[in-house]
Amino acid sequence: MVREPDPEDGRGTQLRLTLEGVELAGRAVAAGAAAHHEHWANLPTTAVTQAAESLRALTSPETAVDMTKGRSR
Repeated sequence: MVREPDPEDGRGTQLRLTLEGVELAGRAVAAGAAAHHEHWANLPTTAVTQAAESLRALTSPETAVDMTKGRSR
């Protein structure tokens, strides 16, 4: 990671991944995907589909729960 001054606001700093950082992030994403695939591989397809749909609903802005208030937005 490289820190650079913000060209529009000298008080700020911008962070940028180096080429090595981009490659490392790519490997981390691939490893995470492989781990998820292995974890879900022995479950029935319908169970995986239902779980994925439920997770999408939980993270959707329309249905997300405001954890600070304990209720739907």
